[in-house]
Amino acid sequence: MVGGTAAAVPDLRPIAWTALWVAVHLAFDGRGRRRLAAAAKALASAGFVAAALLAARALPDPIARPLVAATALCAAGDVLLALEGRGPFLAGTAVFAAGHGAYALAFVGAARRAGGGDPVAAVVAAGAVIVLGVAVLRRIAAVQPRWLVAATAGYVVAIAGMVGTAFALAADAPAVAAGAAAFALSDVSVAEDRLVRPRFVHRLWGIPLYYAAQYALVAGAAA
Repeated sequence: MVGGTAAAVPDLRPIAWTALWVAVHLAFDGRGRRRLAAAAKALASAGFVAAALLAARALPDPIARPLVAATALCAAGDVLLALEGRGPFLAGTAVFAAGHGAYALAFVGAARRAGGGDPVAAVVAAGAVIVLGVAVLRRIAAVQPRWLVAATAGYVVAIAGMVGTAFALAADAPAVAAGAAAFALSDVSVAEDRLVRPRFVHRLWGIPLYYAAQYALVAGAAA
């Protein structure tokens, strides 16, 4: 039990809200209606922010505040990544990196309450993300300038830290570890779509996996 509170029946309304708008987003995106797709994505992301706010009411501040901050930063990143151009993409990547930092703070706070967590699992998981990230960076390096590869490498380090702190909690909160792993995998779809070869199929599997990851992280932290 990460949050240190009694288990409660989760509020499914944010999940239903997000599922609806993810479907709308993909429908518009598949038809090339980018502005409508961007609006639907923003509405979908509002759902997991609401879920974090609901969960935070029963969590101690060292977990609640960074958890809400993480979801808010990710939602802001979603808005930026939905925009066209390299500038919004880089800004969105930076905001997501900050979101991973906030998630890591929440998980560190949870690990302290759980007796410190599992450092071996943390190192192994972070290392696995670095290995995956290097493989993706090689693909990006073949088609993008070095400065963009370097910026993406910084993001890989940020998500490796988040995944590592999440896996430190795997024994007590498997949903957190699963959500972190799903988040990292969904980022592969973003990298492939935005930096290697744009294809709708990347978004078709990556977007639902990303939103599932967000809810797993919030639910796991609140369990």
